[in-house]
Amino acid sequence: MEYSGCFEGSRFLFAVCDGMGGEANGELASLAAVKALQVVEELSAEEEAMQNVAAANSAVNEVQNELNSFHTGTTLAAFSINGTEGQAYNLGDSRVYLCRDGALDQLTKDHTMASYLVELGILTAEQAEKNPNKNSLTSYLGIAPENPVEPFFSEKKELREGDVVLLCSDGLYSMVSEERLREEAAMCCSAGDIGKRLVRQALEAGGLDNVTVIVICVEQ
Repeated sequence: MEYSGCFEGSRFLFAVCDGMGGEANGELASLAAVKALQVVEELSAEEEAMQNVAAANSAVNEVQNELNSFHTGTTLAAFSINGTEGQAYNLGDSRVYLCRDGALDQLTKDHTMASYLVELGILTAEQAEKNPNKNSLTSYLGIAPENPVEPFFSEKKELREGDVVLLCSDGLYSMVSEERLREEAAMCCSAGDIGKRLVRQALEAGGLDNVTVIVICVEQ
């Protein structure tokens, strides 16, 4: 799908939810989570985010109860736009990137055991890429029915002409290098063209996991 519109004075919410690979009914968890998300004009961006995370987590918990499957869960990577200001938040290892002036910046934080070991100084970033725990999630929707989950928030970004925002599942960035993501996002293409090219490259590289991507191009 491709949508073109005016952001000025409007609230938008973009999100990717990726059901946990290898876990039962991950596709139902991701669908329930996405359905629970909404834009709430009267709330601040942070309040809206916390309300959405709580609602999505409850929706996944309901799926768990209905299926009697407490290993069901999903990631969440979201980008909220309020007028010309944007902010990312996430749980799990789906990501939000900002490509600006030819540079690619990951706005989200991977909630994985390997990333946690990097924070502790036990692993380097290069070692984490080869670590067997690189896909072991430490936080996601559905992880703790009795406790509220806390998303990671990026700094707020004032959107500029030429910015490209990518939201994606790990099925994209595990197959397509960040350098290639940067090159594709920096091309003067439509959002739809960038998205199609990235998905095609991930599939041609092996397509070992679900490949989902949302591309936002700020034109002016």
